[in-house]
Amino acid sequence: MRRLLSVPFVIGLTVGAAGTGFSAAMLGSGVFSDVQQGAYYDEAIGEMFDAGVIKGYEDGRFGPNDYVTRGQIAVMFQRFQAFLENGGARVIVDEEEEEEEEEEEDETSSSSKKSSSSSSSAMSFASIGPEGSVHFTIKSFTVNETVGTATISVVRTGGNAGSVTVEYATSNGTATAGSDYTETKGTLSFGNKETSKTFTIPIGDDTTAEGNETVNIVLSNTTGGAVLSAPVEAVLTIVDNETTTGGSTASAASVAHAVMFTANTYAVQENAGSITVTVQRVGGTSPVTVNYSATNGTAIAQDYTSPSGTLSFAQGEVTKTFSITVADEGVVDGNKTVTLLLSGVTGGAVLGTPSSVQLIIVDNETTASGSGSFRFSTGTYTVTEGEAGVISVNRAGGNTGTVSVNYTVTNGTALSGSDYTAVSGTLTFLQGETSKSFLVQTTNDDLGSEGEETANLSLSAPTGGAALLSPSTATLRIGS
Repeated sequence: MRRLLSVPFVIGLTVGAAGTGFSAAMLGSGVFSDVQQGAYYDEAIGEMFDAGVIKGYEDGRFGPNDYVTRGQIAVMFQRFQAFLENGGARVIVDEEEEEEEEEEEDETSSSSKKSSSSSSSAMSFASIGPEGSVHFTIKSFTVNETVGTATISVVRTGGNAGSVTVEYATSNGTATAGSDYTETKGTLSFGNKETSKTFTIPIGDDTTAEGNETVNIVLSNTTGGAVLSAPVEAVLTIVDNETTTGGSTASAASVAHAVMFTANTYAVQENAGSITVTVQRVGGTSPVTVNYSATNGTAIAQDYTSPSGTLSFAQGEVTKTFSITVADEGVVDGNKTVTLLLSGVTGGAVLGTPSSVQLIIVDNETTASGSGSFRFSTGTYTVTEGEAGVISVNRAGGNTGTVSVNYTVTNGTALSGSDYTAVSGTLTFLQGETSKSFLVQTTNDDLGSEGEETANLSLSAPTGGAALLSPSTATLRIGS
């Protein structure tokens, strides 16, 4: 079967055929760890991601050289059509569509799974401010019921400015709180520049052969300017150590004394200086050792100090850590990646999954230290006739320095003077400010038969090194 064109090439054809203009402010290298700054597709990936037409992998990669399926091409064209019909407003993908896409990916071969960069998680880095977004490291965690506790990892990516919090809570899946595990809830607090936190869930060993059971975990209610991004829901599987045969038996590898990383992906802002990586062992308590090392992904020697060494777990110890030093180069060169490896386990243990993970070194000049870009908070605003519409403008991708942007309101089907009061002006954002608003006063003309009318909103002339992002135009719907 002939392979299809790669994602960037297909999208390039689409844009060329449509002849539609996009903001060039966002670069793919500022969003995805494996997109090289200055590559011929760097700008195209950033623009299409910002428009909501294409997506990335959950681990922060885009896969610029991966291939797509015919079904995924159809989805991309459908999103692009919606983008055009919305007048350039960002396409929002609903959760049901994403779940269907994930189910389809689960049924494909491993080579097809690599192509999911066009249609996987709808995590929107374009809407993430310098405070970053918070999410689980993976969707599925596993723990042997004899271990006693499960460690759940939560990371903050896309920015690390200021102190933020997020709430977590558990609920029953097939496992029952009180007997199989202890119901757990609380709040994780990330300090300035902190990017990784964990919490634990106590597990009960009930000595009954009842098969594996599950616990649902959810994140909610972020504060401090951070937002939630996928995955915000995860499942913890409690492996039944009494069950060794039958349909619900876990594989031998899953119940063995195993050593593994606590997450599939780690992330660190390059100006943080270092990151602490946690390694855990499950299914046993006797002394074991494991070697750790790192190899270059897109990062090179000047980006980080390559770690290597041996972690020694004493009797009963569950976790060990090692640190990686990263360098702040002071230039905009995009996110970079490092591959972390475990090997040479001793003491009767084996390597669990994952034993090879990716570390993303986030370019702070791109994500948090720039002047930022302006966009409307949505492509469509609605106001009741006679009331004032509140129009919000966001500054994304950086908050350094004082910047400004002009706004104007012009006639659509509504007429200034009779349906609304024409307004224009300048919004000035000071250092650290990320959101401003202006008002559009509408008129109650008591003409009930005229139906809904519209006014056009636009942003222009950014200053201070800032740029424009989509949507930089929007529609105000005036309803009677």
